[in-house]
Amino acid sequence: MKKILMVLSENNFRDCEYLVPRAFFEQSGYKIRTVSTNYLSTGKFGFKVDNDYTFETDLEELKEFDVLFFVGGLGSLEFSDNSSIKDLTKNFFYSNKLICAVCAAPRLLLGWKFLEGISCTGSDYDGNFDKLCRKFKSIRLKKNVVIDRNIITCVGPSALEEFSLEISKFLKY
Repeated sequence: MKKILMVLSENNFRDCEYLVPRAFFEQSGYKIRTVSTNYLSTGKFGFKVDNDYTFETDLEELKEFDVLFFVGGLGSLEFSDNSSIKDLTKNFFYSNKLICAVCAAPRLLLGWKFLEGISCTGSDYDGNFDKLCRKFKSIRLKKNVVIDRNIITCVGPSALEEFSLEISKFLKY
């Protein structure tokens, strides 16, 4: 059984970007766990999640998952300077494990330089996503979902079903 680790910001994650993929993953029989900087996360619209792990206490155990899934929302950008989360992502990247990011979260992967030479998509809520892609030498595709190597990115809430299905298909191969 594949194990998916969903990364939530402590505050202001996008509720639907957690709830919709999680429902798809549960329906597919995957084991899902959540992680954040705190044991409680609260979404933009007030949905609360009791997280299974924190980065500070469970880092080694987190490396055992098959998928690292960054839930979007502006809160996800709080991880930009977090070396523990960056190091975990690096472990997944170089172990060729699946990394997924939706909406604002692909900006983390850009800033950490994991998307250099890799195609991606993400939210352009501030008109700067193209500029960020050029700065970090990524190829921005104006598509709902982009799969390149072991990374799947999604533009945002309007494409969550397609994103979730693409992740499930990827995991079956």
